[in-house]
Amino acid sequence: MNKKFLAKLLIFCMVFTMLPMAAFADTITEANGSTYTIAFDAEPTTVVAGGSATVKANVTYADGKDTEGIVVAYEVAPAVTGVTVSTGGVVTVASTVAADKTITVKASATVAEGKTIDVTKTLTVTAAEPVAVEGGDISGALTNDITPDNTKDVYAVGNDTVVINTEDANVTIASETVNSIVTSKYTTVIVRTPVADIYLTEDVAKAIQAAYEGATDTTVTLNVVSTTIPADAAAAYDVTFTVGGKPVMAEANGALYLQLKVDKPTGITNTVYAYYVTAGVMDKDAPVYAIVEGEFVVLRPQHFSTIALSAEKLADATDPVDPGYQGGGGGGGSTGNVSIATKVTGGKVTVTPTRPTRGQTVTINVTANEGYKLDTLVVTDNKGNNVELTKVSDTKYTFVMPAGKVTVTPTFVKIQQLL
Repeated sequence: MNKKFLAKLLIFCMVFTMLPMAAFADTITEANGSTYTIAFDAEPTTVVAGGSATVKANVTYADGKDTEGIVVAYEVAPAVTGVTVSTGGVVTVASTVAADKTITVKASATVAEGKTIDVTKTLTVTAAEPVAVEGGDISGALTNDITPDNTKDVYAVGNDTVVINTEDANVTIASETVNSIVTSKYTTVIVRTPVADIYLTEDVAKAIQAAYEGATDTTVTLNVVSTTIPADAAAAYDVTFTVGGKPVMAEANGALYLQLKVDKPTGITNTVYAYYVTAGVMDKDAPVYAIVEGEFVVLRPQHFSTIALSAEKLADATDPVDPGYQGGGGGGGSTGNVSIATKVTGGKVTVTPTRPTRGQTVTINVTANEGYKLDTLVVTDNKGNNVELTKVSDTKYTFVMPAGKVTVTPTFVKIQQLL
């Protein structure tokens, strides 16, 4: 072997052994001779401003013994304003933290004889781009200047809803997108795939953030795909909702649900029944709340597997409960009612649909009685604020559905007859 190469290799080994062990792993020898080691996984090395990243440090025995029961604690050291790390190693960075900022995360564990070992890892903050979509991959943060142009892949509807059109039914969502649903003015993101519209409300985003703990990473996988249709069903969908392989909303949790909207399948008219599928069969004891809305079916599952739609109710089936109205009503992104004021004289109005989702356009049709005409038309939200109306014609108006319930109040007056 070349002598110069051996000399260089020897120098490298000498320098390597002189480096601080904390840069790689810290070790300590137990009294009985067993050696503990703590070390971070190599990835990740960066975190997006406004996003989250999961770091993981592992404690091992040199002799292969089980390290169960040894807890690893995390801290940002030194502290950085706008940066936190959870007990599970989820590092969350505020959108105000500058790009290229370095963050040091320290992991420590107490082992035998009360001795402590620790190790550090450095993350570099990268700048968040505006929200964008490529295929089924959604990344970037929601900003306050999203275009209302609905010909774009990403556009705003009203002041609090964003629609993201994807080309793929298999969707991934970056943590900075999820976190910005909680922190920005936009409290609902509608992900529109070739199969379904998926409503990510602020409450759903918070459920995703909770699922970061214990997940391998913070990437959300959200898939709604058509699947084998069980007997007596009109359609069926496999729904996957995970973070780093960990289920989000693994079971029913109060009023929390993920709203889905799919095309109304052949065989469904004005009524639909939905059930979870077990072993290829619709489960009568596991209904999913569903309603027909025009040419669509709206579903509100609270956990995720295979869901089937049927035109007929299964014999002895349990009736589903609308989770959107448990716990006191209309939160962000939920479906709201459109009510028409009582004691209206001189005409009537009808609305379509009567149970729209937030961000959906609602049409008001006005019919005046003979000898009357419409004088005023007012729509108010559940706080009494006026909702902006768009006049399409003298007999047709539209508005964009806000969160919660709205009330439509028309006033008709007599037409003055000429003498």
